[in-house]
Amino acid sequence: MNLMNFVFLETYCLKRFAENDAKEFPDFCTRDCIPGYPCIRNNCPYLDFTSAENAFAYVGKDSSSTEEILLSEEDDLQLWETICRKKIKEAWAEYIRIHPEVSDL
Repeated sequence: MNLMNFVFLETYCLKRFAENDAKEFPDFCTRDCIPGYPCIRNNCPYLDFTSAENAFAYVGKDSSSTEEILLSEEDDLQLWETICRKKIKEAWAEYIRIHPEVSDL
């Protein structure tokens, strides 16, 4: 049974918007207006997000997407899904070939 669900969101900081510019930064804020876990954990009033459907991405160790490809509704989404699933399996197989010790996980 899989108890995990991964959700890919595009997040935004609304602090620099004109209506929020004069307001105080929250105590947990890094003041760079790049949203992260502290914003989510503390329910930051400036955090906003949108979904990122039809995405193929590399997510780094801070859980931020460092490289991604997003397709629109006009693209061939069934082909996109087939290619993405194939590439994920290929990447895992190559990783296991290089690091066989993790294949038992």
